[in-house]
Amino acid sequence: MKEYDIILDDQKTMSFHITECEEGSWTADPEDQGKLENYLLTMWNDARAVTIKLYDSKAMECHYLLLLPDGSEMKMEHDPGKGYILTPVKPAGKGRFSYLLAYNCRLVYKGYEGYEEYDEEECMFVGVVRAGTEVLTYGGRTLMAAHRDFERVIESYLSRKD
Repeated sequence: MKEYDIILDDQKTMSFHITECEEGSWTADPEDQGKLENYLLTMWNDARAVTIKLYDSKAMECHYLLLLPDGSEMKMEHDPGKGYILTPVKPAGKGRFSYLLAYNCRLVYKGYEGYEEYDEEECMFVGVVRAGTEVLTYGGRTLMAAHRDFERVIESYLSRKD
């Protein structure tokens, strides 16, 4: 298990603390996780890569990763003679944050479509789904939590409808 601070720019205006539990899985404070997920989705929706600096305070080491919109990861190292060298770390759809690719599109569950956005004041994702003449709302501090709530709202609606 390793702990990192993710720094998205040198001024530390966007800094998050994550714990990597095992290869490919990680945890963070839900508020931080939601902000980070929103930032990555925003960049990926614009087809832009994201460079993050992972700082391991115990080992006093920095690692740079390039997160690509296809969910892949590349390690970035600087060689004074050659410039930046990119080494593939994880293939498309297999990176730490590749689960976000499912949220690049609208949510669909049992034929109902949901749309969400990140509310910075509430520090959570909020969404709406039309169900017949009703407008249902759902949300969560992380995208996974919002997705679970989306399905719960649809199931609740369907049970009332029957």
